[in-house]
Amino acid sequence: RGQVLEMRADQLCCTQEETRAFLHEVMGLTLADQELAGVEDRTEGWFAGLQLLALSLQRHTDPGNLLDEVSGSQRYILDYLTEEVLRRQDESVQTFLLYTSIVERLTAPLCDALMERSGSQQMLELLDQTNVFIVPLDMQRCWYRYHALFGEALRYRLEHTQGELVPALHHRACAWYAEHGQTTEAIAHAIAAREWPWAADLIEQVSALTWGSGEHAMVRRWL
Repeated sequence: RGQVLEMRADQLCCTQEETRAFLHEVMGLTLADQELAGVEDRTEGWFAGLQLLALSLQRHTDPGNLLDEVSGSQRYILDYLTEEVLRRQDESVQTFLLYTSIVERLTAPLCDALMERSGSQQMLELLDQTNVFIVPLDMQRCWYRYHALFGEALRYRLEHTQGELVPALHHRACAWYAEHGQTTEAIAHAIAAREWPWAADLIEQVSALTWGSGEHAMVRRWL
């Protein structure tokens, strides 16, 4: 009939009741409300992640302990992400995913700085179109973020395969944020790059005139 129906990731996310029903009826797990909320927080309603997490929960007598520990490096989740998602991508896509995983939010100019080449806007749009665990943060498709578990898995893989490159990537991120007046983000990446004098210089640039308790706590964390 010449009709097309498109279903996107946000429409396929499990609701709380669907999550409860799946865990109970399919996986044989009955969780308390707090534990269920923890599952939802870790998987963001992503069904594959929910199933993988359920496989892990079946092997633990205390689901709460596992939920505190589970991350993108957890065995089932990491294996799935690396085997089924990352390794099926072209080498250029794999490199882009790994290099850009060190930042919380993605935008083309920042990604260009991390990659030290242009073309990031096209790559972000490609990842968005192919639903590679990327979430747009605005209607203009200027800012994105990776799904939480996917981002953790990417960072874990980057650190264990190209760990020597991580400080350089944080250096590039710091330089970009500093150039664009986003000092808080720049400081975080300077610290991650272990560039202490640079981090100190950036911290001194933060105005103390309007600080509240939140800003003081942030500076304590930096120090």
